[in-house]
Amino acid sequence: MANKVYNMAGGLHSAAAYAAFEDSMYGTCVAGDSSFAVSAGTGMNVVIAPGDGLISTGTGFARRIGADASNTVSLSAASSANPRIDSVVAYIDNSVTPSTSVVDNTNGILKFKSVAGSPAATPSAPSTATIQSSVGAGNPYMILANVAVAKNASAAGTITDVRKVAGWVRLQLSTTDIGEGAPLPEGTLYGVYEES
Repeated sequence: MANKVYNMAGGLHSAAAYAAFEDSMYGTCVAGDSSFAVSAGTGMNVVIAPGDGLISTGTGFARRIGADASNTVSLSAASSANPRIDSVVAYIDNSVTPSTSVVDNTNGILKFKSVAGSPAATPSAPSTATIQSSVGAGNPYMILANVAVAKNASAAGTITDVRKVAGWVRLQLSTTDIGEGAPLPEGTLYGVYEES
């Protein structure tokens, strides 16, 4: 057991000292509503906005990430038979060696990619196992958005934002009657009112 004081002069600091507090509070998240937001680009491309965030490593601390310019990611060609849903992710490539000679590890450790879901009549987003396999075993990642890819599409379809924003709760107001006893959809705010 060790009792720790991280931010005093002297002594070495671990990777956990840098972001264990934020990881405990927020987990994997982005710093603000515009950080790493995904939007449609040209053709089968999506654009990831610059921003800052945290990606949990699963070991009690997170890695701080940042990008000071947009990144473009290509979706794979659409199926001619069925639609699919792709996930756009940010991940840390642990196979790239960190270096003290490269400021803030701008040597390709933080990467972005799309992970294609399986085409189906009623498609679903890729599973965590599919995403982990695509980004590499042991590489921590964050899902930024899910993108609908229609059959024979030549451009990205509906983009569903799935980022967690640190310290924010994103609610969607719905006026649709879901029926008595029905479960509430996640992230949706419902109210009861009477008309007079």
